[in-house]
This record gives sequence, structure tokens and C-alpha cells, in this order.
Amino acid sequence: MPLDTAIVAVFIVEPPEPGHRAWPLRKTYRDANGKGADEGTVFVRNPGRTAPASAAEMDMLSRRAAASEQATPDIDVELEGDVPLSWFDEATLGDAIAGWSQRRAWSRVSAARELDAERNRADPEPSGTTDRPYDLRQMGTSAAAIAATLAEAARAQRDLERAMQQAASTSVLGAFGLTGKPDQRSLETFEAEVDDWETRLTEAARDSFDEMYRAQGHGEVVVRVTNRSNRFLENVRVKVTFPWHAASASDEEPRPGRLPAPPRPYGEPEADDSPIARMLHGGAFLTPLPSGLGTFDYGTDLGRRTWVENGSINITFELDELRPHDSDTSDSIWIRLPARPDSGLLEGTWELTAKGMHAVVRGGVALETTDAPVNSTDVLSRSVTS
Repeated sequence: MPLDTAIVAVFIVEPPEPGHRAWPLRKTYRDANGKGADEGTVFVRNPGRTAPASAAEMDMLSRRAAASEQATPDIDVELEGDVPLSWFDEATLGDAIAGWSQRRAWSRVSAARELDAERNRADPEPSGTTDRPYDLRQMGTSAAAIAATLAEAARAQRDLERAMQQAASTSVLGAFGLTGKPDQRSLETFEAEVDDWETRLTEAARDSFDEMYRAQGHGEVVVRVTNRSNRFLENVRVKVTFPWHAASASDEEPRPGRLPAPPRPYGEPEADDSPIARMLHGGAFLTPLPSGLGTFDYGTDLGRRTWVENGSINITFELDELRPHDSDTSDSIWIRLPARPDSGLLEGTWELTAKGMHAVVRGGVALETTDAPVNSTDVLSRSVTS
């Protein structure tokens, strides 16, 4: 910049930050009069003058450089997985389960009545049978509900075909005297069995829905922590909290219970359970494991680094170390949302602590949720094997 008749170079040097080291002279300099400074000299700026650092000033510079250990590192915490986050409508879940169970029951009764009518060359509802009071309001009259009913009817038809195939196999089994007992049940008895099965199916589906939901990956997320600083972090603990009262979470692997199997299809002979019969049916000499064998206690996984406390959701993730510019992910946890937050976001906070870091790093996190709930009957239908 011009100053009187001269051009003067001006350098603007930003003030040092914690963690900045001292900058010593790199080369010895002497003018014609022998004045100057030796290589390694550290200069400091005092009011009105620049001079070599005193012992006290060198101590101050050393403390400034060491302050990098106390500087707050740049950390990112985010949740990945089933994002946008799934949710289901708990307010309608009970009716949805009841309707689903009833459609499955009705498809079997309908197929049985059709078979009984074919046998007797009579009305599908012979004397002594009455219409079951199936509630179409629960079964649903929408296109989706009709499609579901047709799908259940197709399933029952496949059951009937299997029964007919098994009946055809009696010519082979008969040679060994292993045909099994013919089905002696009346239509009324079979319908009573279906009634009982429908009740048990509804209760089991209500009890197991959460486990089925989680087993299909709904709500499954992991915590990812990224260290964007040059700090090496040890004994790291990350806590993520979602205070919304309706939400909850689990750190246990889902273990959905088996739903009760439907009654033996109407008209299907009772199976012969002898070893030879099992061999001819493709299950040769399979012996069940004694009780207590072949099981695993999922509650004693000593390798997990992540756990959940409920009330509000409190997720804790512990790491032995987190290297500079590296990231790590937690074990899976499952978030249960029985409704959608009004904002469409599940909002929370996180904090990180580490060994030797005398500060808590904090931030916020917001998970988008899906616009529509998960179809609860789809969850149930994907969980059945028969």
C-alpha cells in the first residue's frame, strides 16, 4: 500500500488458535552491522514492538500448542438404515389383525363347503350347517381386502390340492398298509376347529406383531459416528436420545413366535406317522431334537457395543477408539413408531465423550418418517408359512 512516497507491503496475520505451534526463524540473518537473529529464534509481538520470546512467553506458546488436546473435535452423528423411518398405525392394528385372521379362516371354510357340496351333490350348506357370522366390516370390502380374501382362497385351494395328492398316494402307501385314517370329521366339526384356530391365530398375531415387524427390517437403524478432526479418540461413548413419548426401541434381535398352524384341510386323511410313512412322504427318519438342544440364548451376546434404555429412547454406543477422519457404526437397534409425529420428523439430540477430552460434544439429529404407515396385514402375511 502507498505510504507517503513509498510502497509498503502489509501482511495481515490472523491471531493464533489453541493448538497452533510456535513458528521459529528458519534461517540465520545478519545485516551489515551484524544485527539480526539466529535460526530457531521465536519472535512474539508485544505492543509497539516485535522481539525474541522470553522464557515466560515460550511457556505460554507451549501451553497454546498443547491445547490441541483440549480442542473440541469435529464430530458427525447420524442414523442409517430404515430411513425414512417406518411406522404403523396402532389405532387400527387390532381391527386389521381381526380382519386378517377372519379372512384366512373363511377361505378354509369356503373351500371345505365347496368340497362337501361336491361330495354330496347338494347345496354347499347341507342341513345342519348355518352361515358363520363373518363380519364384512372387519373383513373389509375394499379392493385390497377382496384381493386378500381371494389370495386366502387360493391358499386354501392349494391345501385342497395337497390333500388330493396325498389321497392319490394311498395306492403306494396301501401296499405297505400305511394309508392313514380317512377323514372322519363332519363339516360342522371342521368349522368348529377353524373357529378355535381363528381365535388362537388372532391372539398370537397380536402378541407377535412387534417381533414380526422388526424381523422384516422395519425400524432397524444403526448409529454412525464420524471423526472429521485430526484427533485420535479413545474410550468413546455416544448417547442418542429421542424424547418423543410414543416412540420406543429395542436392542434385542427379533424372535417372532410361530403362529398356530391351521387345522388339517377338510377331507385330508390323518397322516401315518410311522418311519416308513415318513420316508415315503419325504421326511425319512427325521427325529426331533430333545428339548433344550439346538437353542441359543440371544440375551447373552457379549459382543454388543450398543444398548437401549426406554422411557424416552436412549441409545448408547461405545467404541474403543475412533481414528482421525474415520467412522464406525453401532449394532442394529429397532425403533418402534406406533404413529407418525406431527412434524413428520423424529427429533433428538446426541452427545459424545472420550478419554482425555474435557468437554462434551453435542448435536441434534432428525429422522424423516414415511408418509404412509406400514401395511400391517402385509407384515402378518409375510410371516406365515401355511
